[in-house]
Amino acid sequence: GTGGYGDKGDNGNNGDYGGQQEAWWELKEGMRCEQKRQIIEERSQRLLQHAFVITGKDSWAGCKGFLDSWVVYGTQTKTKTTNKCTVPYEDNTGAVNPAWEKDPCCNWVKRQEQCCGPRQVEEKITVVDDVNESNIALFSAATDSGTLAL
Repeated sequence: GTGGYGDKGDNGNNGDYGGQQEAWWELKEGMRCEQKRQIIEERSQRLLQHAFVITGKDSWAGCKGFLDSWVVYGTQTKTKTTNKCTVPYEDNTGAVNPAWEKDPCCNWVKRQEQCCGPRQVEEKITVVDDVNESNIALFSAATDSGTLAL
């Protein structure tokens, strides 16, 4: 091969792509044009997909972190009706959660003796409590973007 990511159908299997050997991915003199085109197209697609994933992750994480600094989060309790399991299997120590063991909607053994029907459950949700005006003002001053309408 020519080295580098994606030049051999690189999928972490040392060039073995769907059972095909590394040699299939090498561009050689006398190779059919159709096969060369396919190899180049597949390499290009893999490289573009890889670049898109990396760029998308970096952009999303950076943007989210930036915007998160502009707000203050809090939690609220919300009540909902459900017949789904709403408690984690393990507690904070890694032991089986007693609430999970007692809930027939979670524990199939408990369901042998008690039905899992719709019931009211409370869950904590994250909400925006306030706007962090000082961080927004710092951004505004640093970028000379004037004031932001709040």
